Amino acid sequence: MLKIGITVRPKVRVKDVARSSGFACNIIYYKELDLYNALHLEKSLHEQYNEYQQKDYNFEGYTECFYLNREVIPVIEDSINSWEIKT
Repeated sequence: MLKIGITVRPKVRVKDVARSSGFACNIIYYKELDLYNALHLEKSLHEQYNEYQQKDYNFEGYTECFYLNREVIPVIEDSINSWEIKT
């Protein structure tokens, strides 16, 4: 399961999600963006992977979790890196 979300404190967020979910969590990839672009990129990725959204568990941040395998990580990274900054 992968979580796609935004935060201003990634390390703290990982600990919070791990504590509330009971799952081992770690940061696979992140990119610093301004809030406007981060929100739009997050929304775009959530819409792209909507059909894989997990609905089996209820914990802090569960709506941002998707049943995706590790092979899709490079695709997500490419989407993030190719995101056109909007002003």
